[in-house]
Amino acid sequence: MPMDGTPYVFCLDEDKQNGTHKIIFSFKSDYPTFKEMPDNPYNWQFSATVPGGGFHKRKSHYDFIAPETGYQETLSYAYTSHVTWEQWKGLVQCNYFVKFSDGVYGRVKMTATAGSSWTPITLETWLCKKPQARDTTTGDIISTNFGED
Repeated sequence: MPMDGTPYVFCLDEDKQNGTHKIIFSFKSDYPTFKEMPDNPYNWQFSATVPGGGFHKRKSHYDFIAPETGYQETLSYAYTSHVTWEQWKGLVQCNYFVKFSDGVYGRVKMTATAGSSWTPITLETWLCKKPQARDTTTGDIISTNFGED
């Protein structure tokens, strides 16, 4: 995944680059290129977009029925160098339901790491291929992982 803000498309379908159920990620970090930890917070940001669909925050890890409404198309997280270490975050972990423009639902667990020099975002995803089926534990489920060793 590019770390300069260039969009990266990930598909939850079997074909990770050319499927129809896409999430577009963007990641940018001013993380220093040297190996030691920086003395001060630095700028970093990431966003995720589901074109024509969106994300809905899961209430708990045991929440598997996706809601029908209340989705936002883009998630954005940004942290600046103008805050103290106590206010700054170098790691974001989140769990969302995802709804695609064709009425297909899924789940995505994302972790974004500001100081990663390899893969800044890791994903664990579940896609229910049956349109309008909101139970993300049953049916034709495709489960994928991205960015892990």
